[in-house]
Amino acid sequence: MGIINTLIKTATWPAFNSFARAAQAPEAAQQKVWSEVRSVLDKASYWGATAKGRSLEEFPITDYETYRETLMKMQSERVSSLSGEEIIFWAESGGTSGPAKLFPLTRLFQRQFQRTMGPYLHANATRFPGFADQPVAYLAGLLPQKTAPSGIGIGYISGFNYQNIPSFLKKLYALPSAVFSDADSFQKWAPVYAAASDISALFAITPSMAEQFVEALLMDRERIWRLLNKNSRIPVSKTRLHQLEKSFSIENPSLKDLWPSLSVLGCWKTSSCALQLNKFERFLQGKTPVADAIYSATEGWTTVPIFGETGGVLHPSAHVVEFHDASTTVQARSLVKPWELEVGKEYEIFLTTAMGFVRYRLYDVLQCTGYWHHSPILEFRRKAGNQISLGSMRITENELISSLHAAGVALRGPYCYAPNKNGNGLVFLACDEWDLDVQKQAKVDAALRDLSPYYRNDIADGYIVPIQIHPLPKEHRLWHRQGHAQEKPRILVQEWP
Repeated sequence: MGIINTLIKTATWPAFNSFARAAQAPEAAQQKVWSEVRSVLDKASYWGATAKGRSLEEFPITDYETYRETLMKMQSERVSSLSGEEIIFWAESGGTSGPAKLFPLTRLFQRQFQRTMGPYLHANATRFPGFADQPVAYLAGLLPQKTAPSGIGIGYISGFNYQNIPSFLKKLYALPSAVFSDADSFQKWAPVYAAASDISALFAITPSMAEQFVEALLMDRERIWRLLNKNSRIPVSKTRLHQLEKSFSIENPSLKDLWPSLSVLGCWKTSSCALQLNKFERFLQGKTPVADAIYSATEGWTTVPIFGETGGVLHPSAHVVEFHDASTTVQARSLVKPWELEVGKEYEIFLTTAMGFVRYRLYDVLQCTGYWHHSPILEFRRKAGNQISLGSMRITENELISSLHAAGVALRGPYCYAPNKNGNGLVFLACDEWDLDVQKQAKVDAALRDLSPYYRNDIADGYIVPIQIHPLPKEHRLWHRQGHAQEKPRILVQEWP
């Protein structure tokens, strides 16, 4: 273990220790966070006198539509009417299932969600010797490209975080902030900077993002080699040039061939990301371990993955978190606390944060897979309601993922399934000709019939038709709404695009 790794472990030990203490007493930790949130609700004009003196359990369930009109008006203001705090940034969601949403970040909210980062860094530095002995590559979202009427920046939260990380951490990153200025800069220069260093860790929210990045690097290897080998302004050692020359001579190099010091790939590992990881194995080749990423959304970060398996431990001191049995109708009186979850059961998650959102429904379904101390271990399963209605029956994203696994079908992507224009069957949408294979989708359809007797019977009775295929160009808006660094990938859309 090198000196940088040791320094990171030492510097993040207090944060990890605080996390462990909170996991031992989650009820007390959650009450403390609720008091923190109450301090902003009491001064927020949106909540006014309605928040004073009320317990959390007296508030109704909310979602984005509850706040949409207020958020629209707030874009011309510099202080959030939801929290009474100064707005430092407008974080934009991916807009996978509709128009992109904007969320007002404040300093207190930033401190809340960043409480997951110290323990996560500590866990990785402990589990993977050499984790930060070389530069680390993080494939974040682009830096803010727009501004609200108030003049405050709008963009993805990962780009904002990258731009505002402490200076000592910036020195550990292989990619300078400038490469995230716009898409062209990223495509042209990010692979060059990544190639210039023998990186020791690679982080991307989804495996497909990492795969696209490595593919772009290899497709451009001749230009990259010329740049780095001919007195480039980008610092590169002779040792690294020798490594690069050797790995670039391999037709299909692994990540370990490209970066011999690579100790871990960090990304989401469950739901549709499990399919992406199977495809990414051609670069992993069993040589690089994969660590699950923090379960996060633009609205909040909640877990700390500290084990080798999927999922992470809920951090009770980040946000106030409640859950609802995913198999029953959502009602405020049926919300349960983190320490009340049943192992093996699936739940929807609800957040109350210093952003001023109370009992906010994320429409994410997670599974409780166990406990660490008294805090649940959570694994993302799917988006709530992520299913397609075909007449009298429905197909869920989980069923499609299981059918792809059962059929042994590997796809390059991007791709997704949608209802056909008549609403009487599924259509497979893709832009890669290799994916647009009738036989592959026939195998998936057969696997889906084996899995779902309702689907099988409705096909046999002629109520619905087998899976069809339809190409969409690479420029289609659907693909561009599925690529930012904070978004949970989907393989299902509810409407014909």
